[in-house]
Amino acid sequence: MFVRRGVVRVSPTEESTLDKDRAEELAIECDAEDVEEFETSEGNFFEFYCHHAHLMRVRGALAKELGELGRVEAAEVRYDPQVTVRLGRKAGEAARALIEDIHDKVPQTLAVHHNIEFAKSAGQEAE
Repeated sequence: MFVRRGVVRVSPTEESTLDKDRAEELAIECDAEDVEEFETSEGNFFEFYCHHAHLMRVRGALAKELGELGRVEAAEVRYDPQVTVRLGRKAGEAARALIEDIHDKVPQTLAVHHNIEFAKSAGQEAE
């Protein structure tokens, strides 16, 4: 149901020329399995994926190879769902509240993994 994999998040520096092509070259050089680019209002970043057992090796290789192109922001083992379930607004709010309650009320909780795909707008509601 979930795929366990290592994820290394890399942010380019302001003057960087790091693009998708160069990121793919770095992935090959550093033994990562795949790389994805994400764009946010705060800027773009890349996620490099690898086998969970190789996470620290890939992280170290990326940190070394990046140089002035960027910096490693985070490295973690993540459980990504193979199949997702889309929830509408109301059900999504209830699910988010439940996840927050688990984090707030059960201090032993390190992470909550789910396969929920939350609705982004009223037109995507699945209720």
